[in-house]
Amino acid sequence: MATIGSGSFPKPGKRDTLTTAQRRQLRDAMILEAHSRDGRDVLISNAVKAFIGKKGERRELLEAFCRTRIFTVDEFIDYAGGLEATRRHGFRGATSDWPALQVMSQEPRCSRCHS
Repeated sequence: MATIGSGSFPKPGKRDTLTTAQRRQLRDAMILEAHSRDGRDVLISNAVKAFIGKKGERRELLEAFCRTRIFTVDEFIDYAGGLEATRRHGFRGATSDWPALQVMSQEPRCSRCHS
């Protein structure tokens, strides 16, 4: 929470009324925690403010802490295209230290509609 919220998230005991932005921070932290806990290699999200930061500094911290690679959608498409080109040319693992990717979709779902 300290990294995703840049230190602005309320301390325990003062979280009874979260703002919309604080609820988003909590959601983003829960998504990242689930990826890390489940051993996922990749988190794909366009929530740049939460997971990447202005200069990529947040991404570096979170990737090191959670052992999960973080991409925006466009970055992942480029990355996957590079893996496919490498596979076609027979150079297994040449472009990546992440040879087997476990990806979990993070599509928002309405709890009333999906169980």
